[in-house]
Amino acid sequence: MAESFKSFGEIFTTEPGLAKIRKMMQQGDVVVEFEKIFPELMKVVVPVRFEKKTLLLKIENAALRSEFKYKESLIIEKINKYFNDDKLVKYVKFTG
Repeated sequence: MAESFKSFGEIFTTEPGLAKIRKMMQQGDVVVEFEKIFPELMKVVVPVRFEKKTLLLKIENAALRSEFKYKESLIIEKINKYFNDDKLVKYVKFTG
C-alpha cells in the first residue's frame, strides 16, 4: 500500500488539474529568475511582469531600450532555453 503514495512534488508536476497553477508559477518564475539568466543587465533592466507570453521589461534609458529592441529575439531565446520551453516567452515589451 505504501507504494501508492506520491510525493507532493510528483503530484504537483503530473496532476492535470493543477496545470493552471503550474503555468502561473512558471510565469512568476520568469520575472524572478531574470536576474539569474541576465545578471549583467540588472543595473539597467527591471523585469516588471510576465503574462500572456509577453515579458515586460523596464529600461529607463531610451537609447538602451532601442538597443534591446534589436536584441529581443536573443532575449526570448535565452529565457526559453533556460526554462527548457520553446513556447514560454513569445514577445518582450520595453517600457521607460
